Amino acid sequence: GMASDGTGVFALTGNNTAGVTTHLDSEEAVRITGLGTLADSFYASAWKTMDSGDADLGASNPVYFELPGATPAKILAVVSKDGHLYLLDAGHLGGMGGQKVDFMVANGAMAIHTAVASYATAKGRYVVFGTDSGAVCPAGGGGGKAIVSVLIPPGAPPAPQVAWCAPLSGSTVGPITTTTDGTSEAIVWYTNNGQLNGVDADTGGAIFTSTDSCLNVRQWTSPIAVNGRLVVTGDTHLCSWSAPR
Repeated sequence: GMASDGTGVFALTGNNTAGVTTHLDSEEAVRITGLGTLADSFYASAWKTMDSGDADLGASNPVYFELPGATPAKILAVVSKDGHLYLLDAGHLGGMGGQKVDFMVANGAMAIHTAVASYATAKGRYVVFGTDSGAVCPAGGGGGKAIVSVLIPPGAPPAPQVAWCAPLSGSTVGPITTTTDGTSEAIVWYTNNGQLNGVDADTGGAIFTSTDSCLNVRQWTSPIAVNGRLVVTGDTHLCSWSAPR
């Protein structure tokens, strides 16, 4: 997927497999405006290694958010397949190696293929995603395959920290978040072995686990929330749960 700041669209690219020695738009975040005008770009300094190691920058979607009190205050968050969380200045992506923050959230060349989400609570702004392996978690918080939430406090630049991990035993999936008014009662939702799970968005503490399962929910699948229900796709069918009250 892509992200937008309201006046442009952010997209990511993956590997160049031709073995080139000069950069040709691989491992890149781009901002497109108007009728397809390339307005800005960023790419990782290690793009050659990422190309040869299949460590796509574009294996997951970017997310855009604003963080009052931070420098920069408008941020594009990008998670690469090899476990880096890059925070970019959305107004000036910075070209090669131009990230404001490079924070390791997982270890391994194939650590992350996911759907990335972002949410805000009274405690701050978070980015949440799933890992295939090597999750970097707080002490006693697990690791390996997990849903990982990273708190991004204001700073110049911000200094991210992993807030919590929720272990996964099934396929890696994408999380979503819900709130009652934009920040209150925030819950992170995801499936694990077909069961719907809801956890406290600040702590990762369990709030809801379904007693039944949706069969054959495929990897990287995210639920949706609509009309008081949580809906997820399995092979040839949809499964729907009433949101707990």
